Amino acid sequence: MESISVLIDIAIPCGMVLNELISNSMKYAFPEKNSGFIKITLHRNNEGDIELTVSDNGVGIRQDFDFRNDSKLGMNTMIYIVENQLNGELNISNNNGVHFSIRFKDDLYKRRV
Repeated sequence: MESISVLIDIAIPCGMVLNELISNSMKYAFPEKNSGFIKITLHRNNEGDIELTVSDNGVGIRQDFDFRNDSKLGMNTMIYIVENQLNGELNISNNNGVHFSIRFKDDLYKRRV
């Protein structure tokens, strides 16, 4: 992980999303395995946006899974936080496990001097 300083108004929502993603991996990714990995990365990309990714090597998600229409509170809350509070985007891919990528700018709030 890259060391990135952000305001608490960004850090807390990121922590909530991170908690949800890790919890989901722990609950669903390894139903028949005794072990697996969960990988978390954080970095600033070439455009200056912050990218947070959480991936695992578990069973993945159903091919017909539509995360935008999932009725589970955790997924809905996570989408709301990413898109409305962080003004970011959430992408999910399903290849040798599941990969969640969150991208947002950290200039949402003016820093006070």
